[in-house]
Amino acid sequence: MSASSTGPMSLKATRKRSLGLRTQILVPFFFFLTVLTGIFISLFGYLDTRSLAENEITRSMNDQMNEINNSFAIYLQDKESIINQMAGQKNIKNSFRHRPSIFAAFRNIGTSNKDILNTYVGSPDSSQLILYPAAKLPKGYDARQRDWYKDAARENGQIVWTPPYKDALTGKMVVTAAKAVYNNGKLAGVVAIDVSLEALTKQIGAIKMGAGGYAAFIDKQGNYVASTDRKRLGKKVTDSRFMKKIQSGNSKGTMDVRENGKKEVLAFSVNKMTGWTVFSAVDRSEFSKRANTIVLPAVLVLAIVLIAAAVMAYFVAGWFTKRVRRLEKIVNKVEKGDLTVHADDPRNDEVGQLGSSVNHMIQMMIGIC
Repeated sequence: MSASSTGPMSLKATRKRSLGLRTQILVPFFFFLTVLTGIFISLFGYLDTRSLAENEITRSMNDQMNEINNSFAIYLQDKESIINQMAGQKNIKNSFRHRPSIFAAFRNIGTSNKDILNTYVGSPDSSQLILYPAAKLPKGYDARQRDWYKDAARENGQIVWTPPYKDALTGKMVVTAAKAVYNNGKLAGVVAIDVSLEALTKQIGAIKMGAGGYAAFIDKQGNYVASTDRKRLGKKVTDSRFMKKIQSGNSKGTMDVRENGKKEVLAFSVNKMTGWTVFSAVDRSEFSKRANTIVLPAVLVLAIVLIAAAVMAYFVAGWFTKRVRRLEKIVNKVEKGDLTVHADDPRNDEVGQLGSSVNHMIQMMIGIC
């Protein structure tokens, strides 16, 4: 009888103070909720970071575009001042009667401006040119039938810039700046200079773009006049929506385009001097890459926590199940008449208390017997 009265008391005295069963179940549950909350926070954080990255890159693109536009405007102003200098030359209105002096003036201009390929003047009275550097013109060449001549003649003394074309003399892709000269209201000639697309590209080549990004100038027809991506020179913009937007009178803006099969974001502005459009473009994937560099550490931490939660849940569930099954085996043996068994569970939670009750029941059954 003494064993039956002291046994349970001694077991309770030796039990370790431990968390309750409810707490043991709730801890992994709350841990899971924490992980789930972390996932949602990371997701919305990623989207927010991506939006911030897009705003940052777009702002940087606009700054670069303005820098390019300002630099290009200075360059073009310099070339237009040369055109005005040529148009103001003494005897330019009777250029072919004063060929030696006109050629000498053009030579001075050409030698001091290495980025100018050709300096010349055409007359309504001749198919030929006064040209520096001197070169033999192709057979059948008639300056009066060239676009630069006809465009300038239509503009009544305003400087015109042509679309890119292949120069008949050098074979290089060039743009021409030209201006008509008048004598007593009658066309006396057209002065012009040729600038290669390579020379124009150098003006924006120093601009550092992000990975996959480039800056460019296109004319009114969408031809690339200059580009930090030299593969585009001599080609045309392929996104028709972009061309419609700038041709409809939009002088500045930002938009998504698809160029050569790639999704790009570009910021553009129309240059007032030439009507050409300057833009900077970045591959759409750059936004995700920028966001990934910021969010990746948080995602790694979350992944570690998630793995830890899974491992913890696995071991807690296994440990709890093992205790219940051990107690189940003892009850089954008692049911078959074996009163020698004993539930050894030192924890003071619900399972431990149930084991204590089983032990007490066994002691009582032994006392009755």
